[in-house]
Amino acid sequence: MKCFIRASARLVFLALLACLFAVQQTGEAHANGGALSWPPAGQGPLRFDEDSGIALTREKIVYEIDRERHDIAHVGVEYVLRNGKGQQKDIELLFITPSSPEKEFHVREGERVLEKKAISNVQLDNWMRSEAALEVVEPLSGKVLRYRERSPGTWSGERPVMGYSFRLSFAAGEEKTVTMGYPDYAGFHRIGVVQPLHSYLYYMTPAAFWEGETAVELELRVPDRKFRVHSSIPLTKLNGVTYGAKLGALPQAEWRLSVVDASGLIYGTNSPLRHNLISLLIVLIAAAGLFYAALRLRQSLILAAGTPALIAFTYFYVHSVSSDKIIDFLAVWMIRVVMAGLLAACWLVAWMKIRRRKAAETTTHR
Repeated sequence: MKCFIRASARLVFLALLACLFAVQQTGEAHANGGALSWPPAGQGPLRFDEDSGIALTREKIVYEIDRERHDIAHVGVEYVLRNGKGQQKDIELLFITPSSPEKEFHVREGERVLEKKAISNVQLDNWMRSEAALEVVEPLSGKVLRYRERSPGTWSGERPVMGYSFRLSFAAGEEKTVTMGYPDYAGFHRIGVVQPLHSYLYYMTPAAFWEGETAVELELRVPDRKFRVHSSIPLTKLNGVTYGAKLGALPQAEWRLSVVDASGLIYGTNSPLRHNLISLLIVLIAAAGLFYAALRLRQSLILAAGTPALIAFTYFYVHSVSSDKIIDFLAVWMIRVVMAGLLAACWLVAWMKIRRRKAAETTTHR
């Protein structure tokens, strides 16, 4: 029996090693825009106009995570644009967005609703989207995760770049306020983490094609205080659910956000390796305590009653360990089965020891 317990312990150790090979990855969704100059005859790639004469004096971006669906953020963007030239200027503005339905994208100049035109698979010959679209940071550990295409349990907002274009007319020296709103569907990552991770990417760099310096205001609102946040641009916590930053100039990199609901993280970690090790350690300590109590009180029912509860705890609190669906399934069930076998073996050993002691006492009394 002792050999069986040792063998079971070795299997538990080997199963835990599978946690070390957890591969984690994710993706994002994205936005921003600049003035365009269209190529002749409407053929070829689009190009941001580097001499539009229009200054973006202020840009405010607000991300509000939906209270019911954490994979959706309601995004509001405000541009304050000014014509710095001494003559009238008409421009075509392209705003790069996630692949959201056209009816969900709204743009206004003041109170007036503007007509917009969807442009799919945007190609720009003087701007490229950042490789940051393939990376995200896990908020609790600070670990960089990288999205890999077709990885099970991972969905990415890394779709073909699209956008909406609309026209604006400026009198000499005129300033206009343009607001845009749309839902942003997050990148989603489940395998290799305890709680699912949602991530967003807002393209800041296209706004560099506007004239002059831009004052930038960023704001993020989460559903409740239990959410943990990572932002590539440092944010200040304004209250329990709001984060913000005010910048005197346009950042030179994109704005990456990742959020996780930490309400289900009972150990304060989103790492499945640490989470599973703590869970299994709790089970082993509890099993040892029940084993000792059963022998001390000579009641094997103590361990028999506690074993199903510990098996249930193992079942519900051992999480995914790998980004490979088959390996993950086998590793998790291997841990569960081995722990169940080890607990059953402990109960059997306790029952046999108690039985022998009682038999020995009966013989002595005779």
